[in-house]
Amino acid sequence: MAGTVSDILEVALLVKEVRLLRPDLGRLDINIVPLFETIADLRNCGRLIDSVLAMPQYARLLDSCDRCQEDGDADERIIRGIHLTINGIAAGLRSSG
Repeated sequence: MAGTVSDILEVALLVKEVRLLRPDLGRLDINIVPLFETIADLRNCGRLIDSVLAMPQYARLLDSCDRCQEDGDADERIIRGIHLTINGIAAGLRSSG
């Protein structure tokens, strides 16, 4: 549930903890996909994405992830499973307060 920039960055922190985000190498091994679940979130998503992409370090990490997938370094089924798992964990953390 991505309502703020910090919600997206929290997912990035979780990804870093499992070593799929390696800022020392400037590398992100999976895409972080924001989940907009409410009407208010959908109305705000343009501003939210603009804010996140305005962060140069974050934009560079997203670019590194695109190169990883283009190179065929990761199996798409694994990437999809990880996305679902991380989004589920983030939603659970958000719901639990």
